[in-house]
Amino acid sequence: MPYKITRFKPEHLDLIEPREELKADLDYVKAHPEYKTMYTTEMITNTLWHDDTPIMIYGLQSNGLGTYTVFVIAHKDLYKHKFATVKAIYKYYHEYVMNDLRRFEAYVNLDDLTALRFAKWFGFAIIGIRHQASVSGHDQAILERLQRKS
Repeated sequence: MPYKITRFKPEHLDLIEPREELKADLDYVKAHPEYKTMYTTEMITNTLWHDDTPIMIYGLQSNGLGTYTVFVIAHKDLYKHKFATVKAIYKYYHEYVMNDLRRFEAYVNLDDLTALRFAKWFGFAIIGIRHQASVSGHDQAILERLQRKS
């Protein structure tokens, strides 16, 4: 199978070819070592590979009280790997998310229609705007997905 999931290593940031909408964010992360430390020591961060190409770096950060912030650094051709991407995200969720989960949140640039569509497909809804909050100064949607009670 050409897909595999590995734990994130900082050098993966240099290997991924990001979507154009994420390039400024990736450059910022690469320039600030504290992100590499956070991704490797403070959170469980994975890399999804297709053959020898990283196509997605992703993880969750617990904010406490059952809230988790989702982050994804997507390869420019991620759309070609939809099934593998969805499978990797659900695998991560089942392996690492705590039982106290109540809500997910995420931030996406308002002009990144692809990412907004992907987030909505996963059940996220826009609940607000963070003005000039992205690395490039763009407005961001505040997205939320509440966990269904069983």
